Amino acid sequence: VMGFSKVNIGDIAPSDEQHFTVRSQNFRYVLWADGFEELYDHRNDPHEWHNLVNNEDYQKIKMDLKEQMGEIVKFRANNQNGI
Repeated sequence: VMGFSKVNIGDIAPSDEQHFTVRSQNFRYVLWADGFEELYDHRNDPHEWHNLVNNEDYQKIKMDLKEQMGEIVKFRANNQNGI
């Protein structure tokens, strides 16, 4: 696929090509390498059809999940064997 490097299974992709996701009991937040974000409410949208990332009612949830993601990524960067 054009625009992506070839990364072997088990290798870590360059940070500018990584996508991250974090899941709570009810929500999933996704951050793409290009900055695109997604947020889904699995209680009401289990198939992830409706991206709520720009919905003002969900901004606290988005920020909480984004903060959790940052903590996980930082932990993994400091512990290469990770989780």
